[in-house]
Amino acid sequence: MPAEAKLGVSKRDPTVRTIAHAWRELTGGTAKGRDLSRRTLIACSAGADSSALALALAAAAPSEVLVIAHVVHDMRSPAESLADRDAAKSLADRLGLPFVEGQAEVRSLKGNAEAAARKLRYAALEQLATQNHCPYIAIAHHAGDQLETMLMALVRGAGPRGLAGIRKSRKSGNVQVIRPALGIAPESMRAICRAAGWTWREDATNLDESRLRAAIRHRIVPELERLRPGAAKRAARSAGLIRGAAQLVRTRVKELTAVGGAGVYNWKRSDLRREPAVILGDLIKLAASKLTSTRGQDQMSSSAVTKVVRAIRDSSTEPRTFHIGGAVINITARSVTIGVKQSE
Repeated sequence: MPAEAKLGVSKRDPTVRTIAHAWRELTGGTAKGRDLSRRTLIACSAGADSSALALALAAAAPSEVLVIAHVVHDMRSPAESLADRDAAKSLADRLGLPFVEGQAEVRSLKGNAEAAARKLRYAALEQLATQNHCPYIAIAHHAGDQLETMLMALVRGAGPRGLAGIRKSRKSGNVQVIRPALGIAPESMRAICRAAGWTWREDATNLDESRLRAAIRHRIVPELERLRPGAAKRAARSAGLIRGAAQLVRTRVKELTAVGGAGVYNWKRSDLRREPAVILGDLIKLAASKLTSTRGQDQMSSSAVTKVVRAIRDSSTEPRTFHIGGAVINITARSVTIGVKQSE
């Protein structure tokens, strides 16, 4: 059976150029001469977005620095999962790039299956990146994903860090996770696939509107785009501005937590009352997470933290105690203390 023809898009395509520029910025600078040091593992589900990212980077970067990776998981039927894997491998073959795969077994785990799948998928990608000498993992999140994330954070009552959405780059183990397409509209990603003549795979679970993200994607975002074309790209820019504000908040919170941490944090209540509520909310979360490590972090709901913030700022002098995860917050007329809940 003859090999399929090679795929490709023009490196002069504006979207391709934007993605390539972002990739270079996120991997050490924009000088093309450094490209051979930017070895990157491209996470590819064979869907439109990750296929477009692979096509764009293949057009702009030396083939020696790119590896296509796919993680097979058991969230869907074996036939569907393996068909996705085969499509990702076909894309790699037609781009002339190496292909590697990993595994993530989720069904046997308890708790939130989506969260578990995400955690295991990233762990598998990190392992593949290390094995293939890739200091970077490129993920295909785009402006539509950013808008969805911001809307989910908004209805959750999140603060600046949550509203800042998805980060362009973050450290994960020994590798750097990067998102070169974060400012690109979803339709522009699909346009890359169409220009290359590539038919992407569709994940039926993305159509399940019982999931909040899917409902926002299919009901809310299209209406926003109808009312204000380009809403996703503008939201992505807003996320960058909010991230700057979130960094200012985090800097102040770190200053406040620098005075404690040896098993307990203690402040004058009068000092904390002078801080904005947004500072206090992050202070409680950071201090509690530092004292309890990962214990109870999922239980730090916005409503629970808001109750503590209100108690710090109100006029009551009665002693009160709050429990958030594994942390205990004691508020008196003069002090606020955060410690660790003792085992019974």
